[in-house]
Amino acid sequence: MRLMGGQHMKKIIKLFSLVVMFILTNAIIVMADTIPEGYYRIKNVKSGMYLDCESYAKSANVRQWQYDDKAAQRFLVIETTDKYDTIHAGDAAQFVLDVNGASGENAANIQMYEYNSTSAQKWQFYTNNNGSFRIMSQCSQNNRGVVVWAASCDNGANVFQYDYNASKNDMWILEADLDEAVYYIRNKETGLYLTASQDGYSNGHMKLADLGQGQSQQFKISKNGNGYFDIAPMTDTNMSMTVTSNANNRAVNYTYGSGISGLGFKFILNDDYSSYRIVSDISNDEKALTVLGNDKNYVYSSEFTTGGNNKWEIIKVNTNEYKKEGKHVVVYVDSDQMIKKYVTSGNWNKWINNLDEAYEKYVDLVGGAPADGKKLKIVFGGEAKTYGLYTYFNQNYIIWNTIGIAEALRNINDGDWCFGVLHEIGHVFDIADSWKFDNELLANFKMAYVLKQCDGRFKLYLSNLPNQQKYITKYSELINYYKTYSDESFDKKMASDMPKFYYFNDAVTYMLLEQIENKSSWNYVKEAFRELKDAGVKVTNCSTRYKLFTGIISDKSGGKFLDEYIKAYSKQDKYIIDYLNDFNGGYVDKEKE
Repeated sequence: MRLMGGQHMKKIIKLFSLVVMFILTNAIIVMADTIPEGYYRIKNVKSGMYLDCESYAKSANVRQWQYDDKAAQRFLVIETTDKYDTIHAGDAAQFVLDVNGASGENAANIQMYEYNSTSAQKWQFYTNNNGSFRIMSQCSQNNRGVVVWAASCDNGANVFQYDYNASKNDMWILEADLDEAVYYIRNKETGLYLTASQDGYSNGHMKLADLGQGQSQQFKISKNGNGYFDIAPMTDTNMSMTVTSNANNRAVNYTYGSGISGLGFKFILNDDYSSYRIVSDISNDEKALTVLGNDKNYVYSSEFTTGGNNKWEIIKVNTNEYKKEGKHVVVYVDSDQMIKKYVTSGNWNKWINNLDEAYEKYVDLVGGAPADGKKLKIVFGGEAKTYGLYTYFNQNYIIWNTIGIAEALRNINDGDWCFGVLHEIGHVFDIADSWKFDNELLANFKMAYVLKQCDGRFKLYLSNLPNQQKYITKYSELINYYKTYSDESFDKKMASDMPKFYYFNDAVTYMLLEQIENKSSWNYVKEAFRELKDAGVKVTNCSTRYKLFTGIISDKSGGKFLDEYIKAYSKQDKYIIDYLNDFNGGYVDKEKE
């Protein structure tokens, strides 16, 4: 979700709430967070060997061992309610990684033990800022972690708890042990999808493209028996992705074959805790799939750097996906069974029609359509830990994750237009940079115009409404919501004296809507959007964009809007400008929505 204003403040608070350590020995700051739940093989950086259970039994020892494709080296990582992780034996989840006696001391042995939810069994993964992690125990107050005895590189060397000292024997790499299934592979930086180009009958190369290229963007990922995975395009699963040389910046292709050098890949967790680098066997895991600059026509195998454009999201494809197409939008949901479970056919069609009407109102407001009017895709995108709905800048699709989808479908069946979807469509209609002073605010602001045009006909579920009210159906109720009831409403957050940098986009949304209704007109707002779009003004400072936008509206309304706006909200307006000056446009163009 794009973060700006109050949303950006939440992001800052969240970051500082993570456990932060300052390591004097190498003067770097590291952060701890939970690992995406799933199966991993945990590899020691120094020895290249894997964490290994001697057996599945109470007090069974833990050691390192060379890769052997056995279940003893497969671990299931699960987040706890207190933001730690438990590390379970992959095929015997009742046993977890445990510090003997819950000791906080050096040299305490690490073993497998029956799960009991004590501090001996809770771990935090701290990034080493080099693509590896240290694994620190709660029972040592996160001061000591998983270490190989005497920095040994021998099979069977014991693993125990010891002070972290930035040596490679206490650094670990997390290799995802994926289920055999079909996946999308999305580049985190660009939001574009790995795509098998159709160069010829027998082979082709990998490139990036918007979602919507069918099976050429779907890949069957399966183990090839040597610790690596085959990645086969669904256009022809007899073919596999390949890197033919260990040379740097080598193009990534696909061809016939499997299980041989150059056709094997691993998925290693990055230190952003959410994406993976995809490394090749032919490079001995040293080179990763990378996007070079703005070149979207090829994907390359390049030397891994933590700051490189080599972060990929792995999204399982739901093969039962159900598509419903409208005039302007096409919606892909988990399956027709999910729709039938929560929404009647008539209400589902009605909702698609509502989105089509909303789309046309957005076009009317900003004076144009994204992606030259191509249909907007709303895609069921798999699991997510944070956001239910999001989009990427300059992309004509919305990802709808599993978070809250059942509740949303129930509300749609009750006539809800779905605030989250309308909000994300508002983002998609940011077809010019020149007005984007706060993307979250503007998404809701544009949505307000849509609802005004549909006044009395829409139905919108909102939280915090009074008297157990669930929905609003009138535009005036929306304005009052931003004034009084939302978590960041004007009355709650910005009506009284405030310290500097108090800024909440719901409150500012109310201020703008209230003044437009009383001192201006939406017709002048439409002219402002068109003028800024057509002029192509290149302004990066957010406060300047804010002044330009409100200034044009004021000029069109004979100066009344800005005069009355500043008179009514002089103190708040100053805080807004101060805030937008200090938290400037870098956040506008780089954050995922």
